[in-house]
Amino acid sequence: MSNNNEEIDLGPLVNSFVKGTRKFFAKISVFIQYGFRIKWKLLAFGLAFSLVGLALTFIIPKEYKSTFTAMSGGISNEFHREKINDLDFLIEEDNFSLLSEKLVLPIDVIEKINEIRYIEIKEYPIDSINLNFFFKVEVKVSDNSLFEILQPQIVSYLSDVDFYQRQMGVRRDRYNQLIKKLDTDIQELDSLRLVVANNQLPKGQAGGFVFGEPLNPIDMYQEGYKLFNEQLQLKASLENLVMIQVAKDFTVFRKPSFPKKSIFMSISFALGVLIGMIKYSKS
Repeated sequence: MSNNNEEIDLGPLVNSFVKGTRKFFAKISVFIQYGFRIKWKLLAFGLAFSLVGLALTFIIPKEYKSTFTAMSGGISNEFHREKINDLDFLIEEDNFSLLSEKLVLPIDVIEKINEIRYIEIKEYPIDSINLNFFFKVEVKVSDNSLFEILQPQIVSYLSDVDFYQRQMGVRRDRYNQLIKKLDTDIQELDSLRLVVANNQLPKGQAGGFVFGEPLNPIDMYQEGYKLFNEQLQLKASLENLVMIQVAKDFTVFRKPSFPKKSIFMSISFALGVLIGMIKYSKS
């Protein structure tokens, strides 16, 4: 049995590729050289198209974009993502009446909203506790004066959930009860500390204490400080017990995010030069 090893000659294929590459770059070189010869004509084409691009920025409807950053009060961000996506779906479907009901805004305002988008935040503030609850909402509108009225309505829409409102109510009652209990403990400790300070503890006929061991005033002050600190933390938690907290408001930009004059003029200039090259190369 014999093995026949067939060898493939790649020489013609390589030569064909090299010739094709040289031919391509030769055409490009001629094209560029010709461009330098008629550079003033190409410049005129580019400037003319740039003016067209500039004119388009005044004709095309303007769009303004901004974001606000919020923190959820213990609710999963996936829940807020779904609610924001629902709003964006209504915009895509031009269902302005239902969107008006959800955001409690008039139809003429709703019609100027182009997009509402949820953005997940990858990096969070260093001093944040609930790191996983930060998110952004990006809104695109045709009138930049709408941002001030849109933000509170979007926050209200995200907060309007019966189940979570009831959960918040339970936690709020619990915090209030704990704060009230600490108030009582602090008052009783203050009264006892006053008795010790005035040396008014009950004594026997021989001058000794009737019961217990001598109270250390330093321990009493430390215990009072501990209770007071716990009370402050509970009050802070109670104040922050909201569905949504806005960490950063909308920034209202004067210039639109689309169309950008610089981008339109640059693209139009490049397009004008290309069209000029094609036109004069044919002639």
